[in-house]
Amino acid sequence: MAITMQTNTMTRFSVAALTLLMASGCAQSEPLVRSGSILLSDLAASSDINNVAVSPDGTLACIVGSYVKEREAAVYSTVTLVDLVQKKVGWTKQMPPPDAMANVYAVACRFQGDNVYALANADAAHAMANNVGRVYVVKYSRNGDELKHAAIPVSTESRVAIDMLAHDGKLHVIGFGKDTDANNEYYSMFVATVDDTLAFQTRMMKDGSYTQFAAVRAIGSQWYIGGDFYPKIVPKNDLPIYYANSKIKPGGGYLWSVRPQHKVVTASDNIATAIDDRATTYSLSQSRGTSSLIAVDAGGKIAPAITYKSAFCKVDAFTPAGRGLLAIRQSCAGSGGKRGLVWIDPVAGAVHG
Repeated sequence: MAITMQTNTMTRFSVAALTLLMASGCAQSEPLVRSGSILLSDLAASSDINNVAVSPDGTLACIVGSYVKEREAAVYSTVTLVDLVQKKVGWTKQMPPPDAMANVYAVACRFQGDNVYALANADAAHAMANNVGRVYVVKYSRNGDELKHAAIPVSTESRVAIDMLAHDGKLHVIGFGKDTDANNEYYSMFVATVDDTLAFQTRMMKDGSYTQFAAVRAIGSQWYIGGDFYPKIVPKNDLPIYYANSKIKPGGGYLWSVRPQHKVVTASDNIATAIDDRATTYSLSQSRGTSSLIAVDAGGKIAPAITYKSAFCKVDAFTPAGRGLLAIRQSCAGSGGKRGLVWIDPVAGAVHG
C-alpha cells in the first residue's frame, strides 16, 4: 500500500480560518488582529490552506498552502507572511522542490528566532503517492529570502511529515515511515530535531505510527498526539487502522498510549481530535444521528463517552475554544449537506450553533 498524500480544500481552509479566529481571541499579545479580514490575494484561487501559525509576539502570521496546476499535473506549495499589525500580506513565496521532486505538499510553518520555517512532503512527477518522496524544511528570512532548504534523513523506504513543533528553542518534525518486504508492511514514527543550520538529528520509534492527519500538541516538556494509528507490522493489502491517543517524549518514545472506544463509529476516519492547553485529548465521532465525545486526560485516563443526538455528521475542523470545543461540521443530508460552526460543552455534550 502506498502512503498517499491527500488534501481536502474545505477541511484545510476551515482549519486555517479557525486557527486565525482562535489566535485573534488570545490574550497573549495585544497586536493580534481582533476583527476584520486580510485579503490573501497572492494565494492561488484553488489553494488548500494547510496550516497557519502566529509569531511568539503576536505581530505576524505565516500561512502554507498547496494548489494544483492541472496542465502540468503537478502540486505546488506557497509560504505567505502576514503582518497582523498593518493587516497586510508581506510576501508569498513558492516552496522550492528538493532534488528532482515535482509535487510539493506544504504541511506546516513555524517562527523560530528571526526566521520562518516551512515543512513539506514532496514526491516525483505525476505521482500522487509518496513512494520515494522526501520530507524537507525550508528556511526563510523575515523579508522572504530563501536562506536554505534541506531534506530530513529518515531511514525508511517512504516517509511522510505530520507536523512541526517549537520546543525548548528548537524545531521538531514528527512524521511516519514505511518499509516493506515480500509479505508485510512495517510502520514507524520519527522525530527530527532541526537546528538553525538545517542540520537534523532523527530518532525512530518502531512501534507503529500515526497517520498524517493526526493532531499533535506540545505542552510544557511533553507532546500529545491523537488520530488514526497503523500497527507496527501488517500483512500487505490488509492494513487495519485504529484510533489512539499517546503522550510522546520530545526525544522519541511513548510514555503512554490508549485506545478510546467509539462504539458508534463504523470507520476510524469518522473521528476528529482536539488537544487543549491542559493536555486533555478530545475525540469526536458520529454515526446515524448521534455524536460521541471522549476525553483522555494528561495521564492517559479515559473518561466515559458522552453520546448525544446530533443533526451533524462529518467533522471538517475541531479545536479547543475557551472552556469548550469548536467544530465545523457538515449536516447528515448527503455530501451536499450544509456546514455549521458549533460549540460543544465537553462536560455535558450540549451543542450550540
